[in-house]
Amino acid sequence: MKYITVTMDNGKQEKLEVLEKIDIADKHYVIVAPEDSDLAYAYRVTVKGKFEEYQSVSAGKEFDKVLEKYNELMAKS
Repeated sequence: MKYITVTMDNGKQEKLEVLEKIDIADKHYVIVAPEDSDLAYAYRVTVKGKFEEYQSVSAGKEFDKVLEKYNELMAKS
């Protein structure tokens, strides 16, 4: 299992498990979830030098596209 650590809006760092990696139109995303939780989040991945930055994808067209692609992948597995 792969994990990422993100800084939440409140400044707290949270360790999240990567459930799936998704590519849409040259953009990279991850679907992640906190340990022991039924919640999942989408983050856009941007590479800055040697590091990856994660930006939360909130409700809207971009989120809808990521969710649709994730559901397609889950239907195939």
